Amino acid sequence: MWRLLLRARQRAIPLIGSAPALALAIYLPVVMLHTVASTQMHRIDEPRVEVRQMGDPHRALERILSSAITTVEHLNAVANDPDTSPLDRLVFANSPLLLETPGMFSGHNNTPLGLYYTASVSEGPGSRVVTLRYFLYFTDEDGGTPIRRRMGRYGHPFDGELLFQVTFIDDRVLSAYYQAPGHKLVWFPYQAGERPTFAIASPNHNFRRVVRDEGPVVAFLPQNELSANPFHDPDFVALAAREARRQWNLDISHYVYVAFQNPVARVPVDVSVRVRGRWYHLHEVVLDGMPGASLTVQGYHQVGIRLGFTPRPEDIDEVRITARSRQPVSVAIFALYVYSDPVVAA
Repeated sequence: MWRLLLRARQRAIPLIGSAPALALAIYLPVVMLHTVASTQMHRIDEPRVEVRQMGDPHRALERILSSAITTVEHLNAVANDPDTSPLDRLVFANSPLLLETPGMFSGHNNTPLGLYYTASVSEGPGSRVVTLRYFLYFTDEDGGTPIRRRMGRYGHPFDGELLFQVTFIDDRVLSAYYQAPGHKLVWFPYQAGERPTFAIASPNHNFRRVVRDEGPVVAFLPQNELSANPFHDPDFVALAAREARRQWNLDISHYVYVAFQNPVARVPVDVSVRVRGRWYHLHEVVLDGMPGASLTVQGYHQVGIRLGFTPRPEDIDEVRITARSRQPVSVAIFALYVYSDPVVAA
């Protein structure tokens, strides 16, 4: 190490003859050594690759219309059913409505998949706090993150957006918000059971309140987000793949998908795959092609690495996940898969 620094000093002073040059000559080797020391690589040779099949986009549309959409009367019936659990009654009583727009369920682009909710319940002495969050999922979005970067960063073309959030203390509304353009949470005075109505107000699916009769509305059946898995549903994937090809000329079968678990601490990572002897890197898509750049994620995450062709499982030679941390990092890979060519399936 000291020999390297001495050589750098001997070379830098005659050429430039300045203190900044000497400092730079010392700084660069130290930075390089620090980067190497804080970089950990997890590699999988001869990985086992799963091939996932596309479903049917026409069946996806039929399922959305028959299973994801209901009526206000049905929502009210479940909310008032004494045999239904108190939490489900609360979910159905406050499930929001969406203003319908022409072609919303045509299957050409940005098709709503359904309304999904999460419920957070906290009980203390003499009180119970419940927070409900309702999300709308779509096959795609026209604005926001470009689809190729979205495919890399999240490993799918879908868009999921928070629509409405309400918190109760016992039976009293503590607060209510909706997501306005710019991803801003906007507070509004909400009375339990009013059933708020919203309209799509931006190309990346943010919303505005509907305070008067502006046209027909859609009543979605609220589905538990934890038990549903729409982003991996074969029919929904086929519908999203067809729309992505029509609108963006993007083929989702041209990707290798990696689902992994990053430690609880936020550690920058990059993911690379070697296919037919050539390396393809995540940072080439989601991080503007900057060598050494990383994606900072926490917990479970999925990414997609674009190849430009549909690979076979045997084409994938190696997978590497590079983590930048001076502490030991254990990165677990949960899934490694490719899709069959959606042209045939769709």
